[in-house]
Amino acid sequence: MNLVENKLTVNVLNDIRASVGWMRLDIKQLQVSLDNTFYALEIVEDNKTIATGRIIGDGAFYLSIVDVIVHSDYQNRGLGKFVVNHLIEKVRENMKANDYPRCTINIVAAANKKGFYEKLGFIDIQEENTGTGMQLCLVR
Repeated sequence: MNLVENKLTVNVLNDIRASVGWMRLDIKQLQVSLDNTFYALEIVEDNKTIATGRIIGDGAFYLSIVDVIVHSDYQNRGLGKFVVNHLIEKVRENMKANDYPRCTINIVAAANKKGFYEKLGFIDIQEENTGTGMQLCLVR
């Protein structure tokens, strides 16, 4: 397995999304999203991307982990945990390099993955005094 940093392409991301039953995203819009990514990780085996994860956000106070995807053929091998822990470590490195005292990492977990993220230290924000997580999805 090889770790590839900041080289994720729209085709690779759309392919791995499709492998887990997620919809393919608009290529033009996805390219803009990737161009504005704080950090992207791919795990590659035999020239095939088998897992991904990205960090997006302002690079200082608020970051979000997105696109944590393990190809359907490689699930239940600890790759998702590895990806999330690696992304968290990248945030810690950024905090240390910039002498930032605090950073919040947000995540919107897939419907059946809440317990997975709780085991990695994430909490339901309804349990904190920060309110509840919400989203608005706009469709043209």
